Formats: sequence, structure tokens, C-alpha cells
Amino acid sequence: MTHLSMSRRPSAGPRALVVVTAAIILLCIALIYARHGSHPSYLFFFFLPVAAAAVVLGAWVGLIMAGLSVVGTLLPSLWVGLDQVLAGFEQGETTAIIVVWAVFLLAVAWVVGWVSERGGSLSLTQGLGGRAIRAIEEERRRTGQDIHDGIAQYAAAAYIEAEVLGEVTAASSPEVREQVERVKRTLSMLVTEARTMAGSLRPPGLGPEEFTQNFTKLVEAFESRAGMSAELEFEGDFSFLSDAIRICLYRTTQEALRNIERHAEATSVRIWARAGRGAADLIVKDNGKGFDPDRVEDNGAIRHLGLSGMRERAGYLGGRLAIRSAAGEGTSVVMHIPSYQGR
Repeated sequence: MTHLSMSRRPSAGPRALVVVTAAIILLCIALIYARHGSHPSYLFFFFLPVAAAAVVLGAWVGLIMAGLSVVGTLLPSLWVGLDQVLAGFEQGETTAIIVVWAVFLLAVAWVVGWVSERGGSLSLTQGLGGRAIRAIEEERRRTGQDIHDGIAQYAAAAYIEAEVLGEVTAASSPEVREQVERVKRTLSMLVTEARTMAGSLRPPGLGPEEFTQNFTKLVEAFESRAGMSAELEFEGDFSFLSDAIRICLYRTTQEALRNIERHAEATSVRIWARAGRGAADLIVKDNGKGFDPDRVEDNGAIRHLGLSGMRERAGYLGGRLAIRSAAGEGTSVVMHIPSYQGR
């Protein structure tokens, strides 16, 4: 039975970055006042931690860090003098340099954070990758429709003909009746497989309101079909993610579960999906027989398992996918896709 849980635990990462950035800024301030006489200016060192904070945490946090740098640098100078801050520069330039530095530091923090919040290069990458993924989904929809309207219908018609043939040959020898039954079983399997393929190819509704519901249905269908237990856990708010990222999470899970059903010989599966403003993560782990990923790649079987397709999907969105497995230790599919706040 699928065990579903949802949680929204705050991440310690941003808080840690704030602390580290503040510590670096304080170190830069200490370096300015630790030495006397002619020495290089340490004012330029502030740009690195401030820009890093703005990129990861946004424009306002970057602006706060820049303000901390300016205030922390100027307050001690009220007692020791501005000349101490820029020792080594010509007299009379100190005030102008400090003003220009402060303005540029605040401007850099705001501009870098503003660009980062709207995605920057990641926005361009995911925009192009999202178009590619949506084009693939549209092609899958057409293929699924063709299978449903073509192969599945012909197979169903052939099965009906085989049933008629069974009635006609009811008085025939046991060998003939057995052969007709084998044909009927084969055609029945073909109809089921064609309809399953057509259904899996059709894009499900993966909007912000539908994602977790249809994702859960995917896992429950696998659980019922494969006869093994599955534990599903959601963490975070998936409405923050783009449609392309949600499609990628769904399709990667679908492919991973298909591989588990066909090859893993597992008895249980755990799926963990996390969404946040900074990234989306997915882990699909089974307790099956496992395999050697390096040998699979060397033998060219990685494409047969659909692993290359999963990696390409993640790569379209600037993410990465790793396969962790060993003989007798099960397999884990681990995917990480960076996200951005801008839309």
C-alpha cells in the first residue's frame, strides 16, 4: 500500500550561508583595521561575499549584506579616521573613494540579486529545455493516440476474430482448440500492452493543483501492477516549480518504476520528491538485485533501460541525474534540478 506523507521542513542551507557571509564580511573589516601604514585596500574583498549572498538568497539579502559591509567599515573609522581605511592612497581621495565604493557595492548587490531572482542564465537554460520537454510531451501524446487508434484497435479486432474462430473450431481436435487459445492469449496480451503504452505516453495533468494527485496515482498503479509495496513522500510546495520541472519529475519516476518492475526483482520501493524555491529533488530507491552502472554503460544497455533519457531530461533543465547501484544492494535514481523564483 502506498504510504503518502507531505512535509515542509525549512532548509538550514540559506541560514548557514547568511552566517558564513556575515563572518567573511567581519573578517574583511578586521583586516582593514588590523594593520597600520601603507597597505593594499581590502575594500574590494567585500564584493565576493555580498555577490554570493545576492545570487543565492536574492536582492534584499544581498543589499542587507552590502549595508552591513558599509556600516561595519565606516563606524570604526569615526574613531581611527578614514585615512586608516584607505592607507596608501593619496590624501584627499579617501572620502570620494569610500563613497564610490559604498554606492557600487550596494548597486552590485541589488543588480546581481535581481538578475538571480529572475533566473539569469538558468532562466534561459530552463526556458529552452522546457520547450524541448513540452515538444517531447506533445510527440508522446501523438504517438500514444496513434497506438490507441491503430495498433490497439487492430489487436482488439483480431482478438474478436480469434474468439469467433474458437467457436467455429469448438468441435475440432484438442490440438486445434489449444492453438486457438494460445492465439487468443497472445492477442489479449497485445491489446493490454498497447493500451498500457498508449496510456503511459499521454501527458497527464501536471499543473500545480494536479501534480501530487496524479503523481500518487502513478505510484499506486505501479504498486497494484507490480505487486510490491511503495512508499511515497512529498516535501515542499510544488506550485513553485515550472511545468517543465514537474513533467521531468513525473516522467523520471515513471521510467524508474518501469525499470524496477521489469528488472530489479524488488519487493519494496521508496519515492521521495522535494520542491522548493531553490531546487527540486527526486530519489527513487528499490531493494532489488542491483547492477553495475559502469558495466551497463560500457555494454550500451543504458539506453535500453531508459537511463540516458532520464539524464537528458534533467540536463535540459540544467540539472543532473545519478544512478547509484551495486549487485545485491538495490538501486537509487537521484535527480537534482535547480529552480529559480522568477517566472
